[in-house]
Amino acid sequence: MVMKKERLVIILILVISAFAAYYFSYMGDNGRANIWIGDEKEFTKPIDVIWRGEIISIMAGGSCVGLTGEFDTYTQAIACLPNPDSGELWKLEGVVTVTGKWFGITCAYKNTIFGECVPDVSIENIKSESN
Repeated sequence: MVMKKERLVIILILVISAFAAYYFSYMGDNGRANIWIGDEKEFTKPIDVIWRGEIISIMAGGSCVGLTGEFDTYTQAIACLPNPDSGELWKLEGVVTVTGKWFGITCAYKNTIFGECVPDVSIENIKSESN
């Protein structure tokens, strides 16, 4: 039995329609995949900051600290050393002053002590107030 040209066209239209319906339902209203929609932001140009805050957690093997204080419109922030293997931050406690680059907002730690998306800072210098 030879398939007629009209049947082939109808089958192609049905396959393309099914794909289009799946694709556009996955994409959401604004044309971005739903898995990428969120509160995370990466700044086009990092912002120089000098922030003072209290350490509430030491994370990532001692290369990041969770801070509480006043950071722009946020009350918490994460600050990490550029070298994730350094582990130098274990010796710090209490209030610190962080000088660094604010790269954006991260939600990677939303399900930890923060409970929300927080500023993400790369540490250039960190000083303990107790020293």
